[in-house]
Amino acid sequence: MLKVLKIVLIALATGLLVRATQIHWQVWKAGEARKTLLAHFVDHSKNLTPHEVEEAKMWSEYGDHDTNSFNWFLIGGICAASAAEWLDRRNRNASQPDKT
Repeated sequence: MLKVLKIVLIALATGLLVRATQIHWQVWKAGEARKTLLAHFVDHSKNLTPHEVEEAKMWSEYGDHDTNSFNWFLIGGICAASAAEWLDRRNRNASQPDKT
């Protein structure tokens, strides 16, 4: 039963950390797209085709997340991984005979 719980916690931690990584990448990509649009429309230092403008607009809207969502997913993943490690260590210590 403890092994199953450990596997579930590791899977949960992996999923949460992957989602945190996705959110971080989406926010970064949106920031880059907004810089590109700013350079095209305001500074006029970059020339974009209409297709590139539409793509940059799509990416700039793609990264809208709650400000704390990355933090919560990251902390949740770290806590789940820590709980899995603690459970595994507790199980290993319980299975070893006393040396007293």
